[in-house]
Formats: sequence, structure tokens, C-alpha cells
Amino acid sequence: QYVPDFTFVPKTKEGVQSIVKWAKKQGKSIRVAGYKHSWENLFGAPGSVLISLLPLSITEDLPAKLPPRDLSNDFQDISIVGYDTDSTGKRTHALCRMGAGLTNEQLRRWSLRKSGDPLGGGDRLW
Repeated sequence: QYVPDFTFVPKTKEGVQSIVKWAKKQGKSIRVAGYKHSWENLFGAPGSVLISLLPLSITEDLPAKLPPRDLSNDFQDISIVGYDTDSTGKRTHALCRMGAGLTNEQLRRWSLRKSGDPLGGGDRLW
């Protein structure tokens, strides 16, 4: 069973950078995880650092409770960065950038919201 020496749950890219710099100075390896589906030793070394992109309450408590997106968390960000169009120029699909800590359910909920929603939305352009 893989058990890291340290577990961090950063919310920003700068937080991840700080952890990586610290781990390098300590001579520790790093594993980055979302839902942590695999805990075999292949995926982590003794004395390593785990960076979890999801809150531990989601990844360790079963069944997982899926909270709404944390808009202050860089890794749960979703934004439309462009559109595909058909031969007439009509928009057919949105092209999105998604954070690595976003769950499938959070993406689904976002996709079904209208763009004017306070939590943002994809206007069903998928």
C-alpha cells in the first residue's frame, strides 16, 4: 500500500510550484493524483510527496460527495477558448480548457448551464 510522507492539496499553480521546489530541496519524489484510482507501489515511492488536485474528502470518503466547483481553485477552472464551426460558419461545438482537478460530474453540470449563470456555463455547445 502506497502511503506518502506528505500530502498537499494546493489550489493554485503557484502552490504546486512551491511544493515542487520544496520537494526537490528535500530530495523527495512527487506523485500528482486526482481520484487516486491506483495505489500500487508502482505509482509512488517510499518517502515521496503526494499532490492531490481534489480535496481529500472527495478522494478518501466513499461514496464520494461531489461538491460544486470551487471557483477559487485553479485546477477546477473551465473556460471556452474557441468554437468549431460548420461549413456555413455556424458554431457547432465549444472548445474548452479544463483544469486537471475537475471531476466529470463538475464538467457535466457546467456543460448544461447557460453562460450567464454565476458559475459559468457551456450553453450546451458540445
